[in-house]
Amino acid sequence: LRLAHTAERARGHFLRLGTEGRATMLNSLSKERIRPLVELNDRINALTKEEGSINSTRIVVVGDQSHGKSSLLEALSGVDLPRGEDIKTRVPLVMQLRESTDGTEYALISVEGQSEPPERITLDAVASKVDEVTARLAGSEKAVKDMPIELKVFRLDQDDLTLIDLPGITRIARDGQQVDGKELERLILRMSRRYCEPQESVILNVVSAMVDFSTSASLQLSQELDPTSRRTLLCVTKIDQHAEEGLAKKLKVAASQMRLRPERVFAVRNRKQQENEGQVSLLDARQRESDFLSAHDELQAGAKQCGYGLGVAALSASLVDIQIERIQETLPATYGRIAARLGELRRRSSEIGQPLGDEL
Repeated sequence: LRLAHTAERARGHFLRLGTEGRATMLNSLSKERIRPLVELNDRINALTKEEGSINSTRIVVVGDQSHGKSSLLEALSGVDLPRGEDIKTRVPLVMQLRESTDGTEYALISVEGQSEPPERITLDAVASKVDEVTARLAGSEKAVKDMPIELKVFRLDQDDLTLIDLPGITRIARDGQQVDGKELERLILRMSRRYCEPQESVILNVVSAMVDFSTSASLQLSQELDPTSRRTLLCVTKIDQHAEEGLAKKLKVAASQMRLRPERVFAVRNRKQQENEGQVSLLDARQRESDFLSAHDELQAGAKQCGYGLGVAALSASLVDIQIERIQETLPATYGRIAARLGELRRRSSEIGQPLGDEL
């Protein structure tokens, strides 16, 4: 019944937009109109997670371990996440980022599929609480499990986005992990494939500027699942640690080889480990990124020539547009699949008949 109600809401939203409205939607939608679509999309994903043939839009963040994925998500969300030398993201983290409408900033955390109501926490408590829930779900022995945590963050001046953060792909098992490196890599790749394979998924690859892009396991998986790169983005991190010249050319070559549109490629500077240890705030880190990019003549010239994006703010704005564009594109087909599945279940229920009762 909940699925049927959600399906009708999806159909109603789409019909209300109208043919002309859908064509101009991206240029005219305010935040007040974007949020109901994002919330509806999240609701569909939650209700259909056990239905392999029904998917809705989701932005999946993938990357090799230690390539800066957590730092990027901190910059996008404005909250600190668990950190450390060992693998910290051990379960999927569904991050629902929302602008606060009542002037207060807080977060709600829960476990997907469990009946307990979300726990309200302060933003300062997010990292420790995510660590605590992760240990409860995946154990304290650094195991990796596909048991998603849902984290809904309400902040002032926050873009409305929903991101799914997956464990970083690694070939090396850490002390305390009860599987070898190859098995750990297979486990994480299998999880990444499940979330990235549906055509409704947008794949945000996070790759360090310090590595040869051709060695990135996440990029290899992305090219396998999305060979035309129609739903793939590339975010290059740690650009301030790429000492030699040639970074702009590296971005241009990567976009060409992956057949990515230039506006789907981004270069960002996030907090470094030393800055974390020195308790540099996320706000200060954003200012340092702005200062770094402004002074980087090579990247500035390359961005003007090729069209790739510079900075976390540019990436966030693009993700908002892509998210709504994909919801527009996938919502009608998703409604159709939900309606077909409901029809099938109703037919099966009719064939089974009424319960026999206790009279036998």
